Amino acid sequence: MTEKLQLSKSDRQKVWWRSTFLQGSWNYERMQNLGWAYSLIPAIKKLYTKKEDQAAALERHMEFFNTTPYVSTLILGISAAMEEARAEANAIIKQHEDALRSVFEQHQIEARRQSETRVRAESVTAKQQLNMAMSKAQLELKREMGKIQTELKTELFEEVQLKLLAFMRTEEYKEVLIRYIEKAAQFASGMAMTIYINPSDADKKTYLEERTGMTLTISKVDFIGGVRAVVPEKNVLVDYAFKGALENEYQKFRFRGGVKGE
Repeated sequence: MTEKLQLSKSDRQKVWWRSTFLQGSWNYERMQNLGWAYSLIPAIKKLYTKKEDQAAALERHMEFFNTTPYVSTLILGISAAMEEARAEANAIIKQHEDALRSVFEQHQIEARRQSETRVRAESVTAKQQLNMAMSKAQLELKREMGKIQTELKTELFEEVQLKLLAFMRTEEYKEVLIRYIEKAAQFASGMAMTIYINPSDADKKTYLEERTGMTLTISKVDFIGGVRAVVPEKNVLVDYAFKGALENEYQKFRFRGGVKGE
């Protein structure tokens, strides 16, 4: 078994500390991407030991990125957790590749030994048996990889949801709700609208109404957190709900990597 790859509290603190310089190298082409990649360097160095793997990870995080600094740590935490799961999955895949390669090499040695003692006609049969064993081992490996990736993906998003619920107990979450409400009001441009907050945020209703001047409705449907607004005149749903966002990310999330040649 390979040693479990996991970010320590110190690693996460280093990422958080660097995130305070998120906008220290802002640019018009990719906005905050340099500060974003700089923030994740401690996690990348911990999870990847090879220079080429570290370079590939940095390249992934050098794409366009722009967000309000108030929620950047949440996104950094999610990204660090995803990199952690990715590194762990790659380590497991590598372990299975080595095991498969070892099996293959053992079969080759046995096939060569048999070919030296058997007649030419029997060597064909030996090669066929070797190929069958390889195909079976590869099929079993693919099945095991698929099972492990599904388990890791489920665990990853369960952890993300726990972190999200913890964030919803902070003062920063109230500010996020206020921004969502103001954005929904700006989108409606004075038209009648109904703004819903999640049932779990019922205790924040009075505070949010005082801060925004908007009348809020407690939704009968649990969408974890965030805000939803309906503009009847436009027949539009303004959806800033966490539930839909998490479901979309879960469907889109894929582990990259696998057996060489796939």
